[in-house]
Amino acid sequence: MCRPHTAPNAAAKRREDAVVRSSTLAGMWTKIWPLPVPLVLVLIPLLPHSAYLNRGYTVWFHLSSVAYFLTRSAFLRRVLILQGTAICVGWYAAIANDWFVDGIFCHSLYRNMPGAITQHMLREVPGEDGGKGSYEMFDHEDMSAVMAKVISHVLDTLGHPLLAYLFWVLHRKAGGTLKDVLSWPVIVFAWHFSRVWSLVHSHHNAGTPALWYHGHDVYMLENLDCYLVAYVAEGLCFGAATLCRANWDRLDRSQSLSTMPLVGKGYYEGVLSGAKGDEKPALVHSESAVSTSSLIESHESLKSWTLNWT
Repeated sequence: MCRPHTAPNAAAKRREDAVVRSSTLAGMWTKIWPLPVPLVLVLIPLLPHSAYLNRGYTVWFHLSSVAYFLTRSAFLRRVLILQGTAICVGWYAAIANDWFVDGIFCHSLYRNMPGAITQHMLREVPGEDGGKGSYEMFDHEDMSAVMAKVISHVLDTLGHPLLAYLFWVLHRKAGGTLKDVLSWPVIVFAWHFSRVWSLVHSHHNAGTPALWYHGHDVYMLENLDCYLVAYVAEGLCFGAATLCRANWDRLDRSQSLSTMPLVGKGYYEGVLSGAKGDEKPALVHSESAVSTSSLIESHESLKSWTLNWT
C-alpha cells in the first residue's frame, strides 16, 4: 500500500534556508575581510587631520591597531608589540618622573584625558603660557573627581599595556616567538614610525622637522622634562631589542660555524691516511666547493630575512 505524500517540514525548511544564508554571508565576508594592506594605505590620507595631528603617539598606536584588525598583517602585529612596549616604557617612565621629581601623581594622565572626563578632575588656569602649565586639581573628597580618576586609570590600562599584551597573545596563538618580534625589519620600522610622529608634529607646530618632538602643542604637561625622560626610556627599550637581536644573530653564526671543524677534521684525516698508503682517497680542497657553500649560506640568509617580513 502506498504511503501518502507529505509536504516537507516547514521548520526544517527554514533551518536549511538559514544555513544557506549564513554560509553565503560568511563567504562574502571572507572575500571582504581582511582588507589588502595597499588598500588601507590608500585610505589613510582620507582621515581628517584632527585624527592624527596634535595627537599623542598613543593615538597613532591605536590607529595602527585599527589598521591591523582591518588587514590582519602579521608584520604589523609584530611592530605593534614592540611599539606598544616602547610606548608603555616611555609613558610610565614619564609618570614616575612626575611623581618622584615634581611630587605629582598621574597629573599628566588626568590632564590628557578627554574633556568629558577631565572636567570632573581639574580646571585649567589661563596664564602667560596659554594655560599649558597652569591648572588646579579638584578636592579628593569630590566623588565625581574620584570616579573620573578611576575611569582614567582603567582607560590608560586598556589603551597601553593590555592592548600591547593582546597583540602578544595573538602573536603566540599564531605560533610566533620573541625572535619574530625582535627581527631587524620590525625594529627598524617601529623606530622610524616613532620618529615620523616627531617629524610630523615638530614641522606642523614649529615649522622645523625634528626627530624628537618637544613642545606643549600635543600634551598638557607640568613641564617638558617628561619628553626627555620618555625618549630616554624609549631609546633604552629599542637599544635592548637591538642588543638581543644582535646577540641572537651572533649565536646563530657560532652554531653554524661549529660544524666546520668536523669537516676540517675529516679533511686532515683523509690527507694523513692517504700519506700512509691508505686506499681511501684523500679529500681535495676545491674553490668551486667553497663557492657553492658560500652561495648556499647567502641564499639561506636571504630566505631568513624575507621570512621576517611575512
